[in-house]
Amino acid sequence: SISRLLLALLALPGLFLFSQCDPDEVDPIDTGEDPQTLSCNAYLVDEFNALPVEDLSAVENADVLFLREEEKLARDVYLLSKSLYTLPIFDNISQSEQCHMDHVALLLDRYELFDPTTGKAEGEFLDPALQTLYDDLAAQSQTDLVGALTAGALIEETDIVDLKEAIDAADNQDVILVYERLLQGSGNHLRAYFKNLQNQGVEYEPQVLSQAEFDAIIDGNQP
Repeated sequence: SISRLLLALLALPGLFLFSQCDPDEVDPIDTGEDPQTLSCNAYLVDEFNALPVEDLSAVENADVLFLREEEKLARDVYLLSKSLYTLPIFDNISQSEQCHMDHVALLLDRYELFDPTTGKAEGEFLDPALQTLYDDLAAQSQTDLVGALTAGALIEETDIVDLKEAIDAADNQDVILVYERLLQGSGNHLRAYFKNLQNQGVEYEPQVLSQAEFDAIIDGNQP
């Protein structure tokens, strides 16, 4: 959740442990590309359209609006990092986050909901908590490459927690479908940031997820 992410940011000096890695033991650079998310809505729309339109609960309504902005936050932080560093992960995952925004837009359009990102430039948010969070993560990302990769891992951890909570609170099949696709993408992104940090000699430790949840995602078993 946002509160947990803000607490983690306060502890940034202890976010990770530095270790010298044997180049032969480090995985090749993971660029974060995810064929499903990078194809945007094309692979999703038929399945989405086949599901019924049902009344949204107040919680579902609020979660859709929040997640639309949360995905924008991720995209905007990664676009900032892309402008600062040449590592391809920031370009690839910022594109993927745009696709995540497009996925949520399917729900906005279907249920005729107000889009909280309308008129908001890069780095601007309607939700004050998300604005504060973006400002903090942007500052962290500008420190150095490791800071930017660490901010990315922290964002993806938080997205995973928020998406799981939103799935648990949802009843509509189309809402759950979209969230599950976002969850798959966030797991891929977290693995990519973790591997890129390893390539920088950093062993990232989870700040929001439990160690067991984190290990399962890194091992490719979930979400």
